[in-house]
Amino acid sequence: MKKILMLTTFLAIYCAFGTDIAELRKSMPDNKIHGYYAWAGENGILKVNIKNFRNPEWKKNFWANHKKLVEEGKRKYLIFEIVFDRNVKRKRLPAAADVEEQFKIIFESTPDAPAYPELVYAIVPSEEHVTADIPVLNYIYDHVKSKYKVPVFQWLSEPLPPVLTLKADGWIFDAYGKRGGNFYRHTQKFVLTGTPVFPILWGAEAGMDGYYKNGWDAIKKNAEEKFPYCQDLNIPVLLFSVCKKHGSVNCYMSNKAPFPEMRKFFTAMFAKKFPPVKIAHPDNTFVFSADGTFNYKQNFNAFDFVDRTSVKNTNNLQVTKDGLQFKSTALVEYFFNTPDKTKKLDVIFEFDGNLTAAISFDGKKYKSIKAVNSKKVSFNIENSDSFYLRISSNNALLKTMDLTISGEPAKEKCLTLKSDENGKYFFREKLEQNLFLGTVKTDSDMKNLRISTGNIRIYGKQGSATSWIASQKIVFKDKPVKEITLQVPCTSDKRNWNSTVAFGISADGKNPVWQEGDHAKRKQTIVAVLKSEKPLTHCYLHFKLSNSSGIYRKNVSPAGFSGYILNAN
Repeated sequence: MKKILMLTTFLAIYCAFGTDIAELRKSMPDNKIHGYYAWAGENGILKVNIKNFRNPEWKKNFWANHKKLVEEGKRKYLIFEIVFDRNVKRKRLPAAADVEEQFKIIFESTPDAPAYPELVYAIVPSEEHVTADIPVLNYIYDHVKSKYKVPVFQWLSEPLPPVLTLKADGWIFDAYGKRGGNFYRHTQKFVLTGTPVFPILWGAEAGMDGYYKNGWDAIKKNAEEKFPYCQDLNIPVLLFSVCKKHGSVNCYMSNKAPFPEMRKFFTAMFAKKFPPVKIAHPDNTFVFSADGTFNYKQNFNAFDFVDRTSVKNTNNLQVTKDGLQFKSTALVEYFFNTPDKTKKLDVIFEFDGNLTAAISFDGKKYKSIKAVNSKKVSFNIENSDSFYLRISSNNALLKTMDLTISGEPAKEKCLTLKSDENGKYFFREKLEQNLFLGTVKTDSDMKNLRISTGNIRIYGKQGSATSWIASQKIVFKDKPVKEITLQVPCTSDKRNWNSTVAFGISADGKNPVWQEGDHAKRKQTIVAVLKSEKPLTHCYLHFKLSNSSGIYRKNVSPAGFSGYILNAN
């Protein structure tokens, strides 16, 4: 995609706003604005190469044409995507010392070439950056805002969410690899910045760069899923609709097949009014520790809470460095689930303003309590294996939530699964709550592990090898099974660190069938399968991480895994 994006292209968007630039900067583009990469002259994202502006005649013609189109109302949301000259090696950005000179070339008038930065809706400093680029991006932001008064948007690489340390007046992102609720929540995070958001969806040929290999039907299916999400969040839909096979971006507008069909489909998507979307609650499954409690604390001055909640009226909320600001009526809801016996829920909220907490056991009827800042709110949840905790307000600044659930831990450390309506079992362990560590058994030393949300990794030990071996009992509650499949995404660096990963399944917890990682691959997914003639009411999963290098290096962990997927029937 990156080579294609280096073409001088336009991302066209169509809207019905006035031409006053100051008002355009204040306005938030809504879901009536749509577009795609196309020819010069329309609104959208325009690639602006700094090197071209070193030619006075080119610069003069560019600005004259831009001024004409703005005054005619044909460019209302035009974002200049800056393609820098003399970049740092292997980066799209220049060194900080070169920033001022490069923007002077494009934005400052000369006797031969007048410039009109006041007619620019916004710029974005190139595309798809990582967090290491934040210092230079912030330097660019400060310089462009103070010197030229032009808004600066930011564009982070997939799958990065927005971060408050990166200064931005708006956001562009492309998240082609995200699907379903993951895409919706990723998009929500950008909306929670409270600034304009321009998501780019896939409208290109199938198979490019590994996306949508199943052809045009896969592209349509993906669009039909993501269009309603963007409409629900009241944000634009922009299409990455270039065509690699035919060698030209503009051929997307040609009459050659399949482009007329593609344009007709997306035009219908632009005009369609979708019903409200339904996004499943994230499943916050937990178990009690030996003392009969489960503790969870959330800081709301970052975007990660979205991954564990259902957020309603997203546009009425904004994440700030101080917390989550309720600008108008909105709510945040958690769904908790446990195989253990529950008794009581205690929550302490730190906030300013007015806040209401509510509990529900069916997601329909709620019992509400008005919260008091830094005071305990308690609910009776006795013998409830699942419940919803709703937080709502119209003016609060929610800073933290400190939650304690108490109850009776299970006598046996195990994970109990329920089958679906077809009698099949599916479970995805994300390593987000304490469910795995609360049910896994190990005789190994865990002090060499690094345990974080979504990851378990092993460090080296200076002067000797280190390993971690563990097992987890899985109980199939509704019906026995004969085939179990375990998929584990993991990493291991055998060549440099002599580290290995292995995972297995057994029927008795004693004789696992191990599957070891491919030593030639650092990143991989290991698949272990257990087939049994005899129906099984339970099984055991086995985990092994090793680091035989005899070397310890701070913050370096060469082997680990990031959860697993279990299927059984």
